[in-house]
Amino acid sequence: MQLFPDGNLVVDQNDNLFGTAPYGGYGAAENGLVFMMSKDGKGWHETILHSFNDNDGINPDNTLVMDAAGNLYGTTTGGGVSYQQGVVFKLSPPAGGDKVRGRWKFSLLYQFTGGADGGGPTNLALDAAGNVIGVAASGGASGNGVVYQLSPTLSGPWTQTVLWNFAGGTDGSGPVGSIVVNGSNIFGATGEGGDSNNDGTVFGISRWYGRGRLPPALNPRSGPLARSRWQSRNK
Repeated sequence: MQLFPDGNLVVDQNDNLFGTAPYGGYGAAENGLVFMMSKDGKGWHETILHSFNDNDGINPDNTLVMDAAGNLYGTTTGGGVSYQQGVVFKLSPPAGGDKVRGRWKFSLLYQFTGGADGGGPTNLALDAAGNVIGVAASGGASGNGVVYQLSPTLSGPWTQTVLWNFAGGTDGSGPVGSIVVNGSNIFGATGEGGDSNNDGTVFGISRWYGRGRLPPALNPRSGPLARSRWQSRNK
């Protein structure tokens, strides 16, 4: 059962559609779900890939992203084991390849605290190195939200790096909507801040290494992105 399917859908190479609903799912709580729509000779059919149970998230946000291997990444705006400030999750296709009858693997990549790391994560994007880039609408150094990066490690857990803390002034406050990763640039929007009208901004942040160029290769597992500096500009 799903309630109020929301936002954008993503499609795989077999024309299956994937999306989220912020409510519904198994159990009395109905904390939301991730679903797949697949088509056969009899029409379209829904498969629930994951139903959220509070500890692994509440109210999945409307944007899923998919990598080349068919893994799905998404966020919930609430829930989590300790802080109830939202999570980033990953769903991996069944090992046998049967996406309808097989069991998808759910992984909790990160739980937000609502403090310096941000809270209430929303939209995601993937960069060319396999890092997850996202925004959180609250938290951070000034409480106005952050742009962050999640990177895989050799030991298994993903590490979070805050790339930008919104100050609530001309750089904006409360990042919202989709984000776009284009090479070393990240673009997005905030719902508040900017000029004296406080109507929000369109922003871009760029990786800066201090010598006017990027290194030829970045290994996300060794952490060079965490050591780089970022600069912001807004329109």
